[in-house]
Amino acid sequence: MYKNSTIAQIPLGAAGELSDEASSEIPPQNIIKAFNLNFTSGYIEKAPGALKYNSSGSFGAGIVGILDYWPAFNKPRILALTNDGKLWKDTGDRTFGTTAGPVAIATGIGGGALNNSCQMVVGGNESSGRDKLVFIFSNGVSQIQVLGGDNNTVAKITLPAADWPNGNASTMTNPQGNYPKFGIMFLGRLWVFAKSVAYASATDNHQDFQTSNKILINNVGPGEGGDINGAVIYKGLLVVFKQGDLCYVLDTSSSTSSGWFFKLFATGFSIANYHGACQILDDLIIMGVNGILTSYQATLNFGSITQGDIFKFRKVSQFFKAYTYFYGAQFTHAIYYPDKGLGLFTARSTYITNNDTLIQMDVSDATNHKFGIWNHYQADAITLKRDPMTDILRPMYGGIDGNVYIGDYRDRSIAGAAYTAEFKTPYFDMRHMEPTLAHKNKIFDHLGVTFTPDGNHNLNIDVWIDGRFSETISFTQTVDTNYLGQFKLGTSVLGVEEEQTIWKPLHGSGRRISFRGYNGVANENFKASLLSVAFRPAGENATVLPSMGG
Repeated sequence: MYKNSTIAQIPLGAAGELSDEASSEIPPQNIIKAFNLNFTSGYIEKAPGALKYNSSGSFGAGIVGILDYWPAFNKPRILALTNDGKLWKDTGDRTFGTTAGPVAIATGIGGGALNNSCQMVVGGNESSGRDKLVFIFSNGVSQIQVLGGDNNTVAKITLPAADWPNGNASTMTNPQGNYPKFGIMFLGRLWVFAKSVAYASATDNHQDFQTSNKILINNVGPGEGGDINGAVIYKGLLVVFKQGDLCYVLDTSSSTSSGWFFKLFATGFSIANYHGACQILDDLIIMGVNGILTSYQATLNFGSITQGDIFKFRKVSQFFKAYTYFYGAQFTHAIYYPDKGLGLFTARSTYITNNDTLIQMDVSDATNHKFGIWNHYQADAITLKRDPMTDILRPMYGGIDGNVYIGDYRDRSIAGAAYTAEFKTPYFDMRHMEPTLAHKNKIFDHLGVTFTPDGNHNLNIDVWIDGRFSETISFTQTVDTNYLGQFKLGTSVLGVEEEQTIWKPLHGSGRRISFRGYNGVANENFKASLLSVAFRPAGENATVLPSMGG
């Protein structure tokens, strides 16, 4: 390196994506591209892979609904719905049937055609000795189907409301019938929603929507807006959304349930669909019909509420507009993964018929939320699965290839297949160090990468100077084994992974410089915390120092 080189540092992992400013104005700690990255550790590293759960073959159709189901404390089950109207069940051996291949336990659900607007809700177990029940909704296309306990038989709900008609509607996306589209458990009842009506089951039988002195029927906002298109439980209250950006809350102040009613709480609140919301920390995050994540901050008693466009507030709107397509919002599935502080929202990368990417909202640092895109999980439906050994909830998703996957898998591959993780820094003209440097030409001498080794893995870095590709530099992030001479018995720990910095020469000059880091090799990771750029303003004399490697 050169004696009079100036070192510019670019922290990695301190902040995530930021796209809504001119590149030269973006702070050094931000990046302008974030694909398949993990920020949870405070570094930038490759996002974790996924384990293909199916051991005896795929279902032969895309998965549109998935559920972690425990009919008893010692019976973990996985239920999956596919777009050909079939229901599949796994009992823990990963076969979903037999070792020769999966076998569906039910067919013809939704008239044999489903998309990921379908839903499975766990209810039942109303009193001791009664089985849990899984209620299967097909977005209003057909009657609610019910799976009882650990059985393999699905049947129509036994006591449907009188105004739920017979026969199936024409299509999934434009149902003509009056069947409930979706449901939610609240205060010991199964609440289901059809058009603008909320139905609440009897408390002693969640299949009972007929016994007049036990059930509840409420018309939500009669004459206001369109159909009910979402409902969530937030801070102990049932919040219901209607088309037309209307928000209602169930008023349970009456001493008798017959006096409960839905009151209009706010207008201008949009929800894309009933899968598209989850509570993250103390906030309710909702995917809007326009493909934008919205924050609904509320007081504990729901006495006041504010909303905010998260993408605009965090200055990531342009990034998500460029790499996601708003039409997929109506099919969004959302989860919050508490163990890693991650909100994940399914989305579409372009105009296609399924969701194929995830919007990543990292809140592991509660004061500095970070955003990115995970497109290595081809998730059309996503949920959380409780690990039978640790009780930790982990992401589980249904792939468009007809396989179930367990996410957050340490191996950096999807069932052995490679994927690319990449980040790109904004262009730096060094004005953050000294404003006068912005307009000076610079000779770029060396690039340093500070990392924590995680195996003999490469981080490739493309160098761009003044908008032109300059070169690719490969950094092998392996453990420095040159430690034996300094090893002290009883004090040093052999093989401890400490941060290391590798320097390599840069070849080029210009006003601005940017870096694209990436790794696309299966089972390889990178874990970098800092880029350092050694440079000199053009025209200054150079004194060569001993080589720093490369």
